Amino acid sequence: MPMYEQLKPLLFSLDPESAHHFSANSLKIALALPGVSQAIKSHFRTDDKRLARTVFGIDFPNPVGLAAGYDKDATLFDDMSA
Repeated sequence: MPMYEQLKPLLFSLDPESAHHFSANSLKIALALPGVSQAIKSHFRTDDKRLARTVFGIDFPNPVGLAAGYDKDATLFDDMSA
């Protein structure tokens, strides 16, 4: 079962702003642990040329992005890259 499906009941029991802060803080804490960033990158990395996109002249290996407003203060830019 995907991680989101496991966390969905908890996240949906919170108001939206609390769920946002919980998920953002959890990500920051997890990535501060040695080896977690590399483990996440190796587990979720996808090298499939069919997913590659060029947008405004910039090449992206896949079309994955963030929901609008998730990182509205640009504080998770590096963390979300994991």
